[in-house]
Amino acid sequence: DDYLIRAYVPGAKVDDIEINVDRGNTLTIKAHIPEYAGEEEAKKYKWIVNELGGGEIARSIILPTLVDINKIEASTEDGVLTIILPRAEEAKPKQIKITAK
Repeated sequence: DDYLIRAYVPGAKVDDIEINVDRGNTLTIKAHIPEYAGEEEAKKYKWIVNELGGGEIARSIILPTLVDINKIEASTEDGVLTIILPRAEEAKPKQIKITAK
């Protein structure tokens, strides 16, 4: 019943990533990706290809149901941000018991 989101955040440190959930159904990810082409070492060379773009990134995702914002987990590994979002109890299907009269 949990949702999973993965996003590339190459080179971003944990302190450079921000995750917010608004009203329990909109998730926003913001991150600062370092610009390697501006480093002193990189300035010594004439670039042929630079696929390591950097700068500020942001993405908002509307979630299909409410999530329990107190149980959201997030981690990074090898430049990949993983977010696990448990569905809120009120968003989970419930079976209604029927009584005979």
